[in-house]
Amino acid sequence: MNYYGDYNRAIFYSVDTTYPTNDGEDIKRVRIGRPISFEGYPRFRIDRFQLDLIQGTVDAETDEAWLEAENSDDLLTEDDKLILLEQQVILNDGQPVVFFSYSKDGGQTYGNRIQGLMGKIGQRTYRTVWRKLGVIPRGQSFVPRIEFFNKIPYVVLGAAWAFEILPE
Repeated sequence: MNYYGDYNRAIFYSVDTTYPTNDGEDIKRVRIGRPISFEGYPRFRIDRFQLDLIQGTVDAETDEAWLEAENSDDLLTEDDKLILLEQQVILNDGQPVVFFSYSKDGGQTYGNRIQGLMGKIGQRTYRTVWRKLGVIPRGQSFVPRIEFFNKIPYVVLGAAWAFEILPE
């Protein structure tokens, strides 16, 4: 069971997929895996990491916020166009984006976020896969981290990876 806390009150809430926001604010969803290493701590190469999600259930939508003055009037450009302040991250022709990063030092630091797509509505066989991830140095462990920033249903079913232990 996962929980999260309220910023203003001393209350814990259990995570529920029917609530996509925290009182209107997008919930940052992060999952960090356990450190993975092998006997003798050899170097190993990660060829592929696949995330299994419930795919293809989301309609493409964009949540936009426009820049306003203190009195709630719209601020316009010289061409009388609204100024976009914030836009929800749904990219690549309506496909929600999942971010993957991993640690090569047992979870102390993480590398850059790599984008992966979840699939459009109806694409139930779509797979979120990252390839050619790199080499974990001798004496270290691999720790995956998955992040999601949209207010749409997000259910992780599992993950799989392909690796090769390298010679000394």
